[in-house]
Amino acid sequence: MKQNYQQGWLLREQGQVLASLHIPVSTKAKYQGLLFKDSVDGAYYFDNTLAVHTFGMKFDIDVAVVTDELTVVKIARMRPNRVLFGGLGCGMIEAEAGAFSTWELQVGEQLEIKQ
Repeated sequence: MKQNYQQGWLLREQGQVLASLHIPVSTKAKYQGLLFKDSVDGAYYFDNTLAVHTFGMKFDIDVAVVTDELTVVKIARMRPNRVLFGGLGCGMIEAEAGAFSTWELQVGEQLEIKQ
């Protein structure tokens, strides 16, 4: 990806790789998120995010709300033109719709990020 993102891996606590991970490092990249994209490659992690939206997006996405320790507290499928509030101090992991089912991601699961 561009220099607006750090690259890493999203893993289960046991070390199983779920996806390549893109972490925005610029304010512009964080605010744009998946806007203007036609698909999702891997997953995106947004830390300290109060909410995510899908206004202007062309496709559905899976969103996981995670704590600072990367424990999954909520999972949602978001259609275009929706808003999901996570709460203060939460992070969000976004992936292509259906990815979380493929990964068998569950609420309460502990995740890791390796860079």
